[in-house]
Amino acid sequence: MLPTFPPLALPENVLSFEGEKFFELVNQTCGEIFKELMEVLSINTVHKLLLVENDILAVFQKKYKELEKITQRACLHLDDDTIMLKPGLRLDFDRFIEALHA
Repeated sequence: MLPTFPPLALPENVLSFEGEKFFELVNQTCGEIFKELMEVLSINTVHKLLLVENDILAVFQKKYKELEKITQRACLHLDDDTIMLKPGLRLDFDRFIEALHA
């Protein structure tokens, strides 16, 4: 059996987070890279994030000028130009989304 992380403990009022409060939460739970991604994508509330959660990581599959620096830091890059989100970042993001749904 694979080990699992304990669930994230989020504030009870987390669904009301927006703007800087939301970005700080993302920074604390997912790291600076995901905070910057949310800013670039204009996702500044928990509600917006939950509405687009299934599509959010797909942005790394295309080359967007606005995301070049974030993609360089967030992904592993192969010689054939394919990329993969770093597994640790993916785990942090999935754990955060799971906690928001709880």
